[in-house]
Amino acid sequence: MDALFTRVLAQPNLATSTNIAYWAALLSDGIYNPTTMAEAFLTSTLGKTALVTTWYQQYLGRAPASDEPLFEYLVAALDQPGVTDQSIIALIIGTQEFQADPG
Repeated sequence: MDALFTRVLAQPNLATSTNIAYWAALLSDGIYNPTTMAEAFLTSTLGKTALVTTWYQQYLGRAPASDEPLFEYLVAALDQPGVTDQSIIALIIGTQEFQADPG
């Protein structure tokens, strides 16, 4: 359960005993199974934020600024029908910042 908060959401501060007990109860009560619970974490706003942050680090070599409009747009875009991971990555690598990096 800890790994969902620390590795999936990149939010170790959320791995409190209260949060872990809450999600563990949902799992033990059969409301979620391990796969559907992972999906709930991955498709949450925090999950999408962590995913886009990973892409920023991978393709731009940096973490996004907390108030960066493109970052906020990309996280929100993941909720739109037809938007894929690949289309978000394409937007990142289509930026002037990526194109200017010869690395």
